[in-house]
Amino acid sequence: MRQDELSTLQATARQLRGTVTVVDGEQIPDSVLFLERRLAEAQDKSTRVILYGLISDECVATNLYRRKLVTLRAEVAEFANEPVPLISLAVELRRDPATRDEARRVFEIALEKAVDADRFVRYALGERARFARMVNDLDLLQDCLKRLIADVGKKRSEDCGFETDFVSRLEDDLTVSPLVNEYLKAIGRSPMP
Repeated sequence: MRQDELSTLQATARQLRGTVTVVDGEQIPDSVLFLERRLAEAQDKSTRVILYGLISDECVATNLYRRKLVTLRAEVAEFANEPVPLISLAVELRRDPATRDEARRVFEIALEKAVDADRFVRYALGERARFARMVNDLDLLQDCLKRLIADVGKKRSEDCGFETDFVSRLEDDLTVSPLVNEYLKAIGRSPMP
């Protein structure tokens, strides 16, 4: 998809956001329906990936979180070996306490796919570490930190940098603070006091 096509899709979606159509008793903004129709017509893989992202973003913009989850599940089904859709699904699942067990399972699958593909490994580990903090699972957090430390020095064209937000305010936890300091030192950051 060319940049001008993407810009046109985004502009059209913004214009349609204010009108709704009732579908199966639910009011759906026409922006979401427009993008879903485009996805149904799209054949090209890269176009489909972009459209899934646009639909997810539009669902957030219009407070359709259940529909976003349906969209993410469809994307995972279509691109089952891609780590990013799995990570996105796990991130969305962790928002709701009722789906956190599923989020944990999806994070594991996402990490496995990322490692197998050698793509987005740090991204998967960082989001998994945020989940560990959210559910107060120090064993899982330690596993993430150990894997991130082991990943220092590995170059990937498709990944994020090393992040630190998930280790903030852990200096008083004697269980993980030495590992946190080892991680910070490994990535060239100052250890916690």
